[in-house]
Amino acid sequence: MKAFVKGPTGNGKTFVAASATHMWKTLYIDVEGGLFSAFPTVKKKNIEVRLIRESEPADFFQRLADAVGEAESGKYECVVLDSLTEIAGRMEDDYAQKSSTGKVEFGDWFDMLGRIKRMCRRLRDVRCHTIVTSLTKPTGKEEATAIYEPALSGQAAAIVPSMFDTVMLCRKITIKGKTTHVVTSDGPSIFHVRDRYRALDPDEVISEKDGWRMWEKLSNGIMKMSGAGKEETETVGATK
Repeated sequence: MKAFVKGPTGNGKTFVAASATHMWKTLYIDVEGGLFSAFPTVKKKNIEVRLIRESEPADFFQRLADAVGEAESGKYECVVLDSLTEIAGRMEDDYAQKSSTGKVEFGDWFDMLGRIKRMCRRLRDVRCHTIVTSLTKPTGKEEATAIYEPALSGQAAAIVPSMFDTVMLCRKITIKGKTTHVVTSDGPSIFHVRDRYRALDPDEVISEKDGWRMWEKLSNGIMKMSGAGKEETETVGATK
């Protein structure tokens, strides 16, 4: 299961990602320090936390590299990176500080895109479940001009989500004074979401009590489709 979880600030991305600990032994790479807000809902015996937030760029990127390397160790059933937006912002700051103009140079954007792609590809390709979170760009009203793209610069906003099988948007919907958390994986084109396995409802309702059931539903859907594909392949082979 390879999932990209995005959404505006305060709409439940960290809570949704952290609920995976109720399903799997999880390495949680906490870049922003936001896990503390969701920690009451975490299954603590199933989580290893690597807090990457540091003030010095050299320490930040070294700790991040170590954590990604640990993700590839095979010791975990799930790896969460929270969040990609903070990493991209740190990269921009790092390039700007090293530039003579104090700004990110034209060529630096290509270099940064390559770094982000390589890191996300490594996380996607680990032999376990992967969840990556990202803020979205606040570009207008949902029903009119909003575009729920990751808050990443340039081509990264389009390329990175394309690496994942499921791209979901965390939202809060208020109806008659009642607020509900939903994860949208099939909606208007402005949402830029995707569920290749069609395992989730278009607006999957989640709760803090049992948000992990969404991950269970998604992983079961993937296994069911994979099993169907396997059976079809075996049938074709037998026919030949």
